[in-house]
Amino acid sequence: MGATGGRGRLCLTCAYETCECDGLTSHELTKRGKILTVNAERAANRWVRAEFVREWRTEFSLLARGMPRFRWVSVTALPFQQRGRLQDVGACLPAVKAAIDGLVDRGVVPDDDARYVRSIVFHPPRRGDNGLTLVVTGPED
Repeated sequence: MGATGGRGRLCLTCAYETCECDGLTSHELTKRGKILTVNAERAANRWVRAEFVREWRTEFSLLARGMPRFRWVSVTALPFQQRGRLQDVGACLPAVKAAIDGLVDRGVVPDDDARYVRSIVFHPPRRGDNGLTLVVTGPED
């Protein structure tokens, strides 16, 4: 039967069988800095995690100034790593979660639940200055 219950294919952007992707706009937001990975978050104490989340959440809220309000969004994460063994795909989850929280704080989307964040796509990390680029795509409200 598959993920759609045998009814049809899901759109990979809006995550619905009846696509709602007409008239989408995209915005790119980039923050430079070392990304807290899932493994590093697990090994850190709660104060380290709290400081990281505060910094990244605040920065992405500031980066989102001037962005329109969206009915829903699809988020694409593009991590960059300067040196060392490249992190696993999806290892940047704590940074992406904090960034999305910043978008909610700014009012870009009302909440970060499944009604408003339809998908999160993680690309493999690339070489470059440490940081994270989010591409936020959705229909403006």
